[in-house]
Amino acid sequence: MWSLSKGFRAFYGKIIAWLLLAVVCQAMDQSLLDKIANSLDIKFDILSNAAAGCIIRLTFTNNGRYVIKNEKWAIYFSSLRKFNERTDNTSTLNANNQFEITHLNGYLHSMKPTRHFSDLRPDKAFKFYVRAQGAIVSKTDVMPNWYIAALKLTPRVIRCTEGESLKFVGPFNTSAKWKQSPADRYDPLKPEERYNMNNIADLRRAGNLITPTPLVLNIANPLKTIKLGDLDWSIVTKGGLDNEGQFLAAKLSIQTNIRRKRKSQKFIELKIGSVQIFDRKTEDDEAYNLRVYPQEEIIRIIGNTPKGVFWGIQSLLSITNDLEVPWVSIEDSPRYLYRGLSIDVARNFLPKAEVMRIINGMAMFKMNKLHLHMSDDEVLVDSQVASKRCHDLQERDCLEPQLGSGPFSNTSGSGYYSVEDYREILKHAKRNHVDIIPEFDMPGHSHAAITAMESRYRKYSDERQTLNGLRYYLNDPKDESEYESGQFFFNNSVNPCVETSYRFVDKLVFQVRAMHADIQPLKVIHLGGDEVPTGAWSLSPACERLAVKMKSAFPDWKAFFIKRVAKIAGKYGIYLGLWEDGLMQNFQEPIKRRELKNDVVYGYAWGNTKNLGYRLANAGYKVVMTQASHLYFDHPYEPDPEERGIYWATRYTDTRKAFGFMPEHLFESLEADGMAGAIWSETIRTPTQFQFMIFPRLLAVAERAWHKSEWENQRNKGLRNRLKEKNWEMFANTLGYKELRRLDSIGIHYRIPLPGARIINGVLKTNIAFPGLKVECSIDDGKTWFDPEMASVVSGTILLRTSVRFVAVS
Repeated sequence: MWSLSKGFRAFYGKIIAWLLLAVVCQAMDQSLLDKIANSLDIKFDILSNAAAGCIIRLTFTNNGRYVIKNEKWAIYFSSLRKFNERTDNTSTLNANNQFEITHLNGYLHSMKPTRHFSDLRPDKAFKFYVRAQGAIVSKTDVMPNWYIAALKLTPRVIRCTEGESLKFVGPFNTSAKWKQSPADRYDPLKPEERYNMNNIADLRRAGNLITPTPLVLNIANPLKTIKLGDLDWSIVTKGGLDNEGQFLAAKLSIQTNIRRKRKSQKFIELKIGSVQIFDRKTEDDEAYNLRVYPQEEIIRIIGNTPKGVFWGIQSLLSITNDLEVPWVSIEDSPRYLYRGLSIDVARNFLPKAEVMRIINGMAMFKMNKLHLHMSDDEVLVDSQVASKRCHDLQERDCLEPQLGSGPFSNTSGSGYYSVEDYREILKHAKRNHVDIIPEFDMPGHSHAAITAMESRYRKYSDERQTLNGLRYYLNDPKDESEYESGQFFFNNSVNPCVETSYRFVDKLVFQVRAMHADIQPLKVIHLGGDEVPTGAWSLSPACERLAVKMKSAFPDWKAFFIKRVAKIAGKYGIYLGLWEDGLMQNFQEPIKRRELKNDVVYGYAWGNTKNLGYRLANAGYKVVMTQASHLYFDHPYEPDPEERGIYWATRYTDTRKAFGFMPEHLFESLEADGMAGAIWSETIRTPTQFQFMIFPRLLAVAERAWHKSEWENQRNKGLRNRLKEKNWEMFANTLGYKELRRLDSIGIHYRIPLPGARIINGVLKTNIAFPGLKVECSIDDGKTWFDPEMASVVSGTILLRTSVRFVAVS
């Protein structure tokens, strides 16, 4: 066999190595940047949380064929926790100073190699450590879509961080990782703990006929029903109820001809008339009577208004099972006129069709106010520049990436509703009797709006139209104030001392009002007012001049702003909504009600401290209870690192906790004007995630907002808890045996609770938070699944899951 001499082989090997080195050390260009993005593996591991912050280990591995050298590239990523800084605004990651992290703005950070950076060769890895402020105890605290960028090259998402899997985040497998501090009492729930928490009876049926519970419901004969569906049935409408009639006909799939004259039998009559509750006439706009007459084969729904008729229709749909309607009579009206949901479509955008889907879910359970949070630091929905995020650190064409949106504007970090989109949402909401309340958060939380007006100014300045460019400018151009918001943003507060700010607000209110006018006249506009950072406007010459004019050394500029915007909204006949802290003056007392020139002002109470809800009510404001401890749906369902959600207000909020909220007992004898759930979208990037976090918790809010249960009036805590537990048992069985299926019918992706389990004398016992859902187990590592009741004696490792299938009821 032919062979090379030893010396020649050595020489030949050196030539090959030299050629390979020439390839792998090529200069940075687009091709190499792309290859690094595809081959660089990043592992993000939490080591511990303590008072001094969170210790993170980052591991970089080069899985490619090219040496990663310091070629003036940088990695960009978002973090809910700000990485610790030195005085020069950077953080050294390792002892060799190979990297330095810089906080840019908001949640965006950059990671750049220093001159000490060591080449990362193929199949090699290095580890380094960093400390972040606060604690990271949940996988979804870590943001996806880290990306690499270099001058004049197109940035690329680092593939291992791309998408929603968060597979680059290491496990939270010790208490040092999942606890916020040693004093944190929460651990992930074990099956045994869930089993004890699910301490209710399985009734083998829905506990309640209707959710939310009607004021009066009488079942004349549970065995007597009407069967709908044959061609003889029709819907008779009186008093301009075509919308409601068409809605019902579509839902029941019966003949769709809407009659104004009734036939002798087999008709559903919808009409405006006098509604009786407890044998007395009620003037409540949303009250209704529903009566089923099986002998005559007639169903009659009467409401004081079309809205009341519509809620009666929702009750009829709720009691209809396989087109069979029981013999019932219902007298009903709501506890609160305001039964709402606030959704944040600014941090992460929610498309029009998905907003409509949420409206469907709200209407099904008689929720009537959808509060759309349309602007924040990260996005202003309805602006060319500020409605999209991309890799533009000067923010000339878009906003900087935030919250894991990545370098391109094709993710949930970007989006807007066109005028026609918004009007279609309004039309859909009107058909479902849901009022849209738009929010544009000011003067804080306004980085996006300020950036949009900066862009407008540059546009007109280039055309030598400086005065026009300044027309809606939201800053004092000479303001040198330095401040940082609670979300780490600089320059995020609309200046209250320049008239152009109020010209902007006036234009905004005028235009939004015009979009509503011919569909659903705008009743309330929400203008935020919350979380204005300390130090904003402290060095604004415009504010200094105005303070002299006002003869005040230390004006409360936020309160000054709120008074002005209240007057603007009032000028257009629109009520004003503000967060509770927006209505505070000098951080101590509510602004005197008479100083806000508006007929009605809503205060949205989100805190459980300082008695603000009670104080606002006493000050003359209408109070909507939106307590973060029970009603914020961006918090996780369980204290588990695998659950999505943040946890600043409470470690977790499950459906049972939301159900147990007592709005009128939270602050002494507060008489609330409404109740609302809320969801903020920092960690929520897809429509499915939105739905998962909202439902089924929203059903508990719907129950409390419509119906006041007897246990809420009990002063004896022991008796109250017993009554509440019995009421929850009925509600939980209703969810499992009935309402979750109804959510399925409208395409809502709700959260399915995890099973509880115990082994008693070798026998596996399981249960579920909502009886009616099916628990399955596996003893072969998930290869096959079976009903736990089929197991006699079990041993070894057992896997449990909640199946999407429901328990069959005979």
